[in-house]
Amino acid sequence: MFAGLNSKSIETIIILNALVFIIAQGSPSFVRDYLAVTPANIFTMPWTIVTNMFAHISFSHILMNMLFGVFMFGSYLENIIGAKNFLKTYFLGGLFATMFYIVFSLFLGIPNPLTPALGASGAVFSIIGALVILRPNMVIRLYFFIPMKLWMFAGLFMIYSITSIPAGGGIAHTAHIGGIIYGIMMGKTLKKPELPSYTYIKYM
Repeated sequence: MFAGLNSKSIETIIILNALVFIIAQGSPSFVRDYLAVTPANIFTMPWTIVTNMFAHISFSHILMNMLFGVFMFGSYLENIIGAKNFLKTYFLGGLFATMFYIVFSLFLGIPNPLTPALGASGAVFSIIGALVILRPNMVIRLYFFIPMKLWMFAGLFMIYSITSIPAGGGIAHTAHIGGIIYGIMMGKTLKKPELPSYTYIKYM
């Protein structure tokens, strides 16, 4: 049913995130101080632009990103665009989301530059953004029960993220927005032009 069952790309992403999560359980402070991205420290700790995408602070955090994000949505996207383009969407989307977070923090103070961020959510939302362009009418079940078209879910989530920026609440809303924006741009570059369809040809 899912490409993730036999996809090396998706299996590798999930395994790497799981390994970092398991190792980090012995030292949560190490994750916060050396793997999470903190805008104020970005010039002295540039590697965190990448490492933050592999670090998660809680089991529910990594479960949501890996199971529902990478495994389910990622599998579907990889079936459409192939492994190479999927990896580009995922990793470049994650980097774009991180930079989006850093720029907002350093130049607008949203959030405070000393606020660390971590998790694969930005990369996951780039997957969703690409699917919004490639499969906008695919139906998902919000909270497992509420059927909703993907474009509607993404639109509502964007509204929620934008309006939630001032409150923060420990969520990197700007990273999520950046991920969706990159995914939409990637989806537009990957979308194949539709060929005209003809029901019949009439000869005079």
